[in-house]
Amino acid sequence: MGVKTHPTNFMENLSDSFEAFTINDRLIENYGRHIGTNKAKFRVVHSDDQIEKRFGEFDIYADADEEIWLRKEMGIREVPKYGWLDNQWVVEKLLPNDRPEVFEGDFIYEPLLAFPSGLPLNWDAVEIVVKKILEVLPIETVGLPKTLEEAEYQKKLSDAKEKARILNMLDNTTTMSALHDKSAVVVPEVKGEDNVVH
Repeated sequence: MGVKTHPTNFMENLSDSFEAFTINDRLIENYGRHIGTNKAKFRVVHSDDQIEKRFGEFDIYADADEEIWLRKEMGIREVPKYGWLDNQWVVEKLLPNDRPEVFEGDFIYEPLLAFPSGLPLNWDAVEIVVKKILEVLPIETVGLPKTLEEAEYQKKLSDAKEKARILNMLDNTTTMSALHDKSAVVVPEVKGEDNVVH
């Protein structure tokens, strides 16, 4: 994957960045923030700036040009969130994280619309997209907590589920855990003898 760049015209880039800042302020003003995380419910971001922590299988190379492949490794890596988009503005919505491979917390931003490359940002277009989404899926019905107490409860529940998921991923049985931390040993069975561990 090659390195992506922002628009070459500095003034165009600056103008779009200012427009994104203005649009994000208006999105917060008109649609609010999530009560538990204080994150904007909607936002506009540049595709090339977004990364996320993702669990998966990754190719390992010996060189920066990714020409000499060594092996595959399982693990968590920071990867481009929108690797398939090049130099585009994206309208995102905050949603509960139901993607077990993404390690970005209880709530993540998911894309609603990617502006075609080179198309300038426009508040009217962003607002149309957000309003259409809210017609289909009202903001109150997407699993977001309505009170701080509900948000805290959801956070505790989510933390417990995440901890259990990670532990299950690392050691999927109690026996494996005991063998791993050396609190148990394997004794081969010998016929005719009592197999007692001392």
